[in-house]
Order: sequence, then structure tokens, then C-alpha cells
Amino acid sequence: MPYYPREIDPVEIPIFEVTVEGEKDQISLSESSQLVNVLKGYVDLLRVYTSQKYREKIQRVSEEVFKELPFSAQLSM
Repeated sequence: MPYYPREIDPVEIPIFEVTVEGEKDQISLSESSQLVNVLKGYVDLLRVYTSQKYREKIQRVSEEVFKELPFSAQLSM
């Protein structure tokens, strides 16, 4: 799922990494995870596993970032 529709590498999602000094550095998800780097050309869905107390916050942020999916792209399980 593209982060921005016109981005050169549309699956690059920015994340923050905390340095030893306690500062936040913005990097791309594929820089942080070799697995994501390998799978980014094959996977078109994102799953987030979290505890119950964070679910509403994760849902709200996900909807802000990814907007609403078209019906044809939604999964039914």
C-alpha cells in the first residue's frame, strides 16, 4: 500500500528510531528491517499486532495515514 501515491518508492514508510542519546531519527522502514526490504515488492497489506490498550490509538493513526480502503481492496476473514 503506497504511503504517498506519487512517491518514487511508494512502499517506504517513515518510522522513528531512538538513538543512544535519546533523540529520534527518521528512517524508512526498509532501512530498519531487512525482512520488510525483501517483502516490500510482494506484500500489499499491513498488520499491526499490539495489546488491547493501544488498539484505538493504532486504529486512529492508521486511518489518518492510510485513509479508507476501497471496498475491492478490503479483506474478509
